[in-house]
Amino acid sequence: MYTDWDILPPRKIKVKNAKKPEDWDDREYIDDPNDVKPEGFDSIPREIPDRKAKEPEDWDEEENGLWEPPKIPNSAYKGPWKAKRIKNPNYKGKWKNPWIDNPEFEDDPDLYVLKSIKYAGIEVWQVKAGSIFDNILICDDPAYARSIVDDYFAQHRESEKELFAEAEKERKAREDEEARIAREEGERRRKERDHRYGDRRRRYKRPNPRDYMDDYHDEL
Repeated sequence: MYTDWDILPPRKIKVKNAKKPEDWDDREYIDDPNDVKPEGFDSIPREIPDRKAKEPEDWDEEENGLWEPPKIPNSAYKGPWKAKRIKNPNYKGKWKNPWIDNPEFEDDPDLYVLKSIKYAGIEVWQVKAGSIFDNILICDDPAYARSIVDDYFAQHRESEKELFAEAEKERKAREDEEARIAREEGERRRKERDHRYGDRRRRYKRPNPRDYMDDYHDEL
């Protein structure tokens, strides 16, 4: 209740306008002061002539100039020199704003005691509606809660059963009536559909040639 709810002011607060001390060293690693750059390190070239390369036989110095072997990466080249990194003996950790006691904090030993409440919220995920939650008791005395439950259910158990049975009877009657209306509507639509289909058959029925034959045509 102290940490997860904002019922009381916090016990501790951060110092306003606090600044990191000038001598605070928050560098976890530093360059090794004893690590010295090797002599001639900067003179190592990035690329060197390829010793395996040979001058082409058709090379013409008068036309192409003096032949020079192509250059390849130098395996001895290590890039810009950097000193080794070591743990900083003066490392004090990451500086954080200090905490102090909150002058506005005043403890309440009866913080857990709740005043009388009128409402209780219940959050439940369901796939079917219709659940009813009632007879909610909030207290800190299990024996008292048991006595209330036993006394209440002893008085209302039978009446609640009767009310539930009556509600189920009404629900069943309502569902039966809805089903009857749906069946009648379906039958009505079927008859209308059959009637329209019969009209179309009679309207577009192909004539039978025999209906137009007489004795003369029969002889032919």
